[in-house]
Amino acid sequence: MAFTNYTSFVTTVENYLARTDLTSQIPDFIQMAQFRMTRDLRTERMLKVATADTTDSTVGFPTDFLEVREIHMLGNPPVLLEFQSPDLFFRDGQTTLSGRPHYFTMLATEFKFAPGPDTSYTVQILYYAQPTFISSSTASNLFLAYYPDALLYATLAEAEPYFPKGGLRIFIARTKSGEYYAGFTQGDRPKNMQPNDPNWDLFSQGNRPP
Repeated sequence: MAFTNYTSFVTTVENYLARTDLTSQIPDFIQMAQFRMTRDLRTERMLKVATADTTDSTVGFPTDFLEVREIHMLGNPPVLLEFQSPDLFFRDGQTTLSGRPHYFTMLATEFKFAPGPDTSYTVQILYYAQPTFISSSTASNLFLAYYPDALLYATLAEAEPYFPKGGLRIFIARTKSGEYYAGFTQGDRPKNMQPNDPNWDLFSQGNRPP
């Protein structure tokens, strides 16, 4: 891969766009791309574990929390807590009881447990964490290290509104050897392109079959 850090990634984006007037916008494209990937991507490499002691019914989310995978109440043996939607959580009456928690729900930025703990318990939270974004002060992150093609695709997609003539069409293709790469097409469909060309559907204008 030609890019392994933020500086080389910016250069790659500049080469793909071939637009010197967009240089100042590229950091914004990269940042917005990472926001999009944070919303859409959930992989094993994004999983983290946090523990917290609780003597009441709530524990705050970890600061980099995106989505919960599971929660255990540690002990011998540990107990997997069952998630309930907020309406069911409050409707089944467990919140008025005291004891070892068996259920949890999520409210705003907190986990809430039921029954309410009758003593101090330790919970182990397995969750998807938000990576630190690459920037001029952060050379690399999980996205760039493990999903560089997806990061490039998402970054180029953010630039699409700046290519009004025929649009900018972003794609990921697979070589015969099984490797993937990102690319783009720009402008109208070439007049000499045939309908059986694999790039035909990347164009919305230009030469069309009768």
